[in-house]
Amino acid sequence: MLEISLHILDIVQNSMTANADKVHISVTADTGFDTLNVKITDNGVSMTEDDAQKALSPFYTTKTGKKTGFGLAFFKESAERTGGYLKLNVKKGVSTQVEAQFKLSHIDRPPLGDMAKTFICLISLYPDRDFSYTVQVDNRAFCISTEEIRKALGSIPITSPEVTKYICSQITQNTAKITGKTYI
Repeated sequence: MLEISLHILDIVQNSMTANADKVHISVTADTGFDTLNVKITDNGVSMTEDDAQKALSPFYTTKTGKKTGFGLAFFKESAERTGGYLKLNVKKGVSTQVEAQFKLSHIDRPPLGDMAKTFICLISLYPDRDFSYTVQVDNRAFCISTEEIRKALGSIPITSPEVTKYICSQITQNTAKITGKTYI
């Protein structure tokens, strides 16, 4: 995948398959340490620790009718290509966390991609689930949460065009403010 946001979309779709109803995505750039950390945490049923280790292989999948599961393997390879890593932490029946670290300035690090559109895609596909997204560069951060947005909306659907347009603009504008000249 050419962008980190597409890896995130793939991983969150796996979270939905695991019956997660809450997913938190965080992207943190630390310019001092030259790192970009991506964490996706869900409250799905999770997998066993044995399955978690197998899930990092491209030739393992738990999905019926599929013979391969390239998502995590490709994400891991992408992180390692920059001198980073990928960790998969599971608590059976409680949560799963995927954490990838990239060297921020590495020439092979894929761009973050369009997280606003990724977030809107998740809301549109899973309007009854809660998603939150935090982007941070050094000490500047922005966070958005569908749970909080729903509370403010009352009976207005979160998938209405006006709402999704607003959410998209908030993510785009606030990300631009906090990233400044830092390329993520």
